[in-house]
Amino acid sequence: MKTYSHSGAVPVIGALAAAVGGLVAAVVGGFVYAYAFCWIPFVYINFLIMAGFGAAVGYAVAAGSNWGNVRNSLFVSAAALVCMLAGIWIYWGAYMWALGGTEFGIMAWSPGGIRALAEHLFANGSWGLGKGQAVTGWLLVCFWVAEIAALLWVAVTVARFSTERPFCEACLVWTEEVKGMAKLTGTGSETEWTRVIEGDLPALAAFSAESVGSLPVRPPGRGPLRPLRQQPLSDDHRRSDHSR
Repeated sequence: MKTYSHSGAVPVIGALAAAVGGLVAAVVGGFVYAYAFCWIPFVYINFLIMAGFGAAVGYAVAAGSNWGNVRNSLFVSAAALVCMLAGIWIYWGAYMWALGGTEFGIMAWSPGGIRALAEHLFANGSWGLGKGQAVTGWLLVCFWVAEIAALLWVAVTVARFSTERPFCEACLVWTEEVKGMAKLTGTGSETEWTRVIEGDLPALAAFSAESVGSLPVRPPGRGPLRPLRQQPLSDDHRRSDHSR
């Protein structure tokens, strides 16, 4: 039996909403993360802020995609990746502002400005595992690579989490998850049931829900259960029950 998969549709309004939402979160989160990393002396708190930064970008992309009915997991992942890379770039320029003030202007985000900052941090470090133990050199570069990888992974993972929900192409709305077992009325001889067996799950909509208070019995053959309505007790049964 076939399982559900998205149609792959990417409406223009949905693509714009995902991109704009992700970029706004990248800019705001980049500044917050930069100043927090510069002024908060607790490394572990900064790691949590880093995770929140990536999650915020991924959530913004997911929210825009859901609002715009984007049914393409690859697009959502790519949008989260690009927006997170933009956020990392914003973070590096904002970190220069946090260290030396805003007199650097927009040059803080130029390739030369970011390179100068990287060279300064490579030689002097920006944080340490202990007092007076600044992390510098290639060890710091390893942390940079791990930081970028973690941010990208968190952003893409959070953004893709929302794409697991099925979308109804007929009514153009996202489905709501309801846990439990749906009991439907049928005999197994319907043409719609044949379509269901072949993998056309939307054909289940042709079956009505089983009424409350009915008992399921299996008809001859290999069809699904069908409801058998309980018959009301006769007067003789009622008198017999009362006598007990």
